[in-house]
Amino acid sequence: MKQNRLPSNKLDIITPVLSYELHLSRYAETYPELVEIGKNKPGETHLYPITKRTPLLARKATEIIGYYFRREFGYDFPPYNAHEDGDVRDRVFLLTQEEDWETEYAVGAIVFRWRKYTNASEQLVLSWVWIHPFLRRQGILTAYWGTFRKHYGDFQVDSPHSKAMKAFLEKMRTLPTDPDVGVDQVTARVVPDSQ
Repeated sequence: MKQNRLPSNKLDIITPVLSYELHLSRYAETYPELVEIGKNKPGETHLYPITKRTPLLARKATEIIGYYFRREFGYDFPPYNAHEDGDVRDRVFLLTQEEDWETEYAVGAIVFRWRKYTNASEQLVLSWVWIHPFLRRQGILTAYWGTFRKHYGDFQVDSPHSKAMKAFLEKMRTLPTDPDVGVDQVTARVVPDSQ
């Protein structure tokens, strides 16, 4: 099986390969609240839950996606580690697409983290999202947004936001609720608890 790794050239994006032999759990097995999300049709993007019990290959693929997020947005450290314990209330999803019956590629990730705040109650927040640039603006996040809102409530979206995320949030009418207040002003009101 091909070894997944981060490319040496920072401009390259090599999507991690997942073998058909790799069994990834479905929603009902991992996150019961998402049982309504079924497997998409062939050629569409699939959403798989990732936990510490998920096979290492899929967790490493999620880590590589995190490295792409880090590179693109200039963060100091990757937002996901394949060996992390994390909070059991975190929700990590790997986005994949099938090339054929034997091969799936990891093309993105959607990660919710449980956060503590000094001026708000503990809550699940959308921590980060990264989707392969060729697949952006094709409705992938939009397709799952309603389900996430239904089950995870009126969650905050960690900032800073990219221009694309700001546009997405405004399109989804998630933020702001006040037309005179911008997205950054609304999210700045929630102050993370220093840990």
